[in-house]
Amino acid sequence: MTSYLKAIIAARTNNSEQALSHLRTAVAKDPSLADLAKTDLEFVKLANLF
Repeated sequence: MTSYLKAIIAARTNNSEQALSHLRTAVAKDPSLADLAKTDLEFVKLANLF
């Protein structure tokens, strides 16, 4: 979950590369986070990068 929270912080500070990196790490550790990220408003700006 730590990587997921780091992804949120990176997204809030407009650091898309770090956000995606942390999000990938989080999902690799816990695949259920992928579904959460799809609906998490923190990652709306990143949706176009997938």
